Amino acid sequence: MTDVTAAVDQVVSAEDTPAALLAFQATAAQRNAIDPEDNEHMNVDMGAAAVTVLGAIPAIMAQVPAMAEEFVKFKAEEVTDLKTLALAALYAHSRHRFTAVAPETLSKDVEKATSLRNLYVSTWLAAAEHGLVSAEAMNERRNPNSHQNVPIDLLGMANLICENWPLLDGKTPLKLAEVRASINLATDLAEKLGQREHAGKMVEVSLLDKKRSFTVLARRYRELRAKVAFVRRHHGDLEEIAPTFHNRAPARPGQAGPEVPAAPSPTVAVPVASAPLPAAPAPVGHPDASPFAQ
Repeated sequence: MTDVTAAVDQVVSAEDTPAALLAFQATAAQRNAIDPEDNEHMNVDMGAAAVTVLGAIPAIMAQVPAMAEEFVKFKAEEVTDLKTLALAALYAHSRHRFTAVAPETLSKDVEKATSLRNLYVSTWLAAAEHGLVSAEAMNERRNPNSHQNVPIDLLGMANLICENWPLLDGKTPLKLAEVRASINLATDLAEKLGQREHAGKMVEVSLLDKKRSFTVLARRYRELRAKVAFVRRHHGDLEEIAPTFHNRAPARPGQAGPEVPAAPSPTVAVPVASAPLPAAPAPVGHPDASPFAQ
């Protein structure tokens, strides 16, 4: 797939090339080796993830001797290359954000061109019914429902009318100057539609590069976190050395943060009234004594 950084390479000399662009270019082989179906799921803000990794590199570097001692196949390049992967991911993320800007709306241009195309068709058919021109000249018209075919049809109809203007002059409400002007409208619309289609392809390219860059970075960082976790297993400080970048996306303006359950209110013991003690029986002969007492 075409790399859209080619244009940048043409205007930026090697010594002046930004570090992020150099990193993006240097990781092209790793990026392109990933099947699109195997990309990691991006459930985090990619820019924030890259910044998190860049910030953690010094602390991870301090663990290189311990990791080299614990893991026979460990190479220091696993950490030193991490900055390159993070910069490449940051570049890919930023480039896609601006490449993905919505292209210019062309609905009004398409609507105007369609209206003119239909006017020229109906005018030509009316002239053909009166024997002025031949209706067979329009047999090469494209599908009128496709936006891409609208400028082609308009250009063809405008040229057809201009070439046969001596047969139509004074017999239709059309004006030759307006028909000629519509030729420019048709070519301008064709150019804009082509640019919009090209922009859409560039968005697809940049999005794939972004996903692949994130995948390369996420896998390397996950492997290093696992190794750091092992060598620091007795300290429990993994998040201080190599913090995870998952679930760390900042809340958007106006967006409520995660709902935190309220702390339970302290339970206050409420005294419960005890049942009254049974009264002592009144002595025999007392006015309150039971008449059955002996």
